[in-house]
Amino acid sequence: MLDVALAAGVSRTTASYVLNRVDVAIPQETRDHVLSIAQQMGYRTNRLAKQLAKQRSAMIGLMVRQMADPFFGSLADCLNVSAKSFDYQPLFEIGCPDEEEGQRAIDHLLGWRVDGVILYIEQIQKLPQLALHLAGVPAVFIGPNDPGEVPQDCVYIDLYAGACEAANYLLSLGHTRFVYLGWRGANARFQAVADMLAERGMAPPPVILDSEVRETVCSLSRRSDGPTAIICVNDMVALAALRGIRDAGKRAPQDLSVVSCDENWVAEYMDPALSSVTIPQARLAQESVHLLHQRISGDTSAPYRVAVTPTLTIRESAAPPRKT
Repeated sequence: MLDVALAAGVSRTTASYVLNRVDVAIPQETRDHVLSIAQQMGYRTNRLAKQLAKQRSAMIGLMVRQMADPFFGSLADCLNVSAKSFDYQPLFEIGCPDEEEGQRAIDHLLGWRVDGVILYIEQIQKLPQLALHLAGVPAVFIGPNDPGEVPQDCVYIDLYAGACEAANYLLSLGHTRFVYLGWRGANARFQAVADMLAERGMAPPPVILDSEVRETVCSLSRRSDGPTAIICVNDMVALAALRGIRDAGKRAPQDLSVVSCDENWVAEYMDPALSSVTIPQARLAQESVHLLHQRISGDTSAPYRVAVTPTLTIRESAAPPRKT
């Protein structure tokens, strides 16, 4: 910086203000001159030294489960944009923080002295254990389930509300015979569908595991007493279902309606375009980074619990059931 100041014929303080974009009263002509000299000399601001002087790295660690999956790839992109909007440099790791490999990835992030971390986690019951592992580093957990009363900052996707909207949409079209494609377990989406049907005196829908989808849907599509509506856990499963319907010589939505509970970018390009529950990933990322920024800045209030609610995007894959 001193070399730039000498070459530009200004004080070191003036050069520092210009190169660090400090908002002080310096004529624009002087600013342009200093920046021009700096560019000619190949000067680059030492961001690390600048932040170490403040006892911060201006870096935050971000962990998602994988990048190949469209959901996580898009989420990573949104997190990257949100981090930079707060002037943080994002450092990414791939893995599940509740597994051994994920623990090593967290240690790697902490080794870079990140100011805080945002971790995507599905096994909510392991949050307290992870919080201990982070040893006081500001952390925000994001994931697909309501974390309940765990004493950590969480931004979660209200999958239950999204699936309720999908089920109610099909019910409003007049469907009464359903199949659910996905997995039962403790999945909030299946529970939402079962609850919506129960409110109308209907039994929970049969469950088809995703590994069996195409062949089973093909078989069901040929039955006169088969389902008229299929609810899928996500778009990839819905794609297999649509292929199964086509394999049977049937069409969606004329013969069967299909709705997904978890949209990615392929939904609008399917044939037919898929009605799917849209998770607002940009808001998920913005809320997470904003909350982490508050903690890094010294907020010591009680843990935050922020719900991000999906909405159904209606396209072409569902219609009233065919009358027989």
